Amino acid sequence: VSAMENMTEKLESFSALKLDAPNSLQHSSHHLFNFRSPPPSLSDAILRKGKERYTC
Repeated sequence: VSAMENMTEKLESFSALKLDAPNSLQHSSHHLFNFRSPPPSLSDAILRKGKERYTC
């Protein structure tokens, strides 16, 4: 159950991130890392977004 909750939380924060910063994040990181391995900066941003939600 916790794994499902974790995945849901990641998906939620990812969609929130896409809404919050459609320009800054996706234009810079997305195009740079899209054709390479999975973007580490993207997952970092997701984790940061999740932490922000908990601390605020």
